[in-house]
Amino acid sequence: MSQEVVKQLLFRYLATTDKAKLKKCGIMERLVLFVVEAFKVHYVKYDVKTIKDLDRITMECKVPSRSGKNIASRLSLE
Repeated sequence: MSQEVVKQLLFRYLATTDKAKLKKCGIMERLVLFVVEAFKVHYVKYDVKTIKDLDRITMECKVPSRSGKNIASRLSLE
């Protein structure tokens, strides 16, 4: 699956991000891996535990916003 396909799938969510920084920081590659693995899980058998295990791929990603404020990336969910 290409980055272009993932961008189309995640268009609504990526609309307010700085795509150049996503690519530069390697986050786009992680998102592609995440989407590919999620499709595999859903295709074989829907399993909540396996889906939650996919968090490891994106857990440390800081998604840069176009505004530069990155409010969502600074939130702590702990």
